[in-house]
Amino acid sequence: MKKEYEKLPLIHAYVDQLDQVFFNLLCNAINAINEKLNKNIYQNQIPQIFTATQLLNKNVVIRIKDNGIGIPEAYKNRHLSLASPPNWQVRGWV
Repeated sequence: MKKEYEKLPLIHAYVDQLDQVFFNLLCNAINAINEKLNKNIYQNQIPQIFTATQLLNKNVVIRIKDNGIGIPEAYKNRHLSLASPPNWQVRGWV
């Protein structure tokens, strides 16, 4: 796992929900790498997950990337909805 973390300010956030999002993204990355390993198609590459944080124009940017099998074509047109359900409670600072 390769990491590049900048120092970030504390932010007001939905901690539990962010934990779940990061956990799911990392699980998906691991599954994509395992699928590519099982198909023996790495060809001189090292399986890798890359995570980075950055402060950009007063916004916190978090990147998670892998070199696994990739997103199936059927899912590439979908996007992440940023709308928050009304019952989410702010639970702390991260």
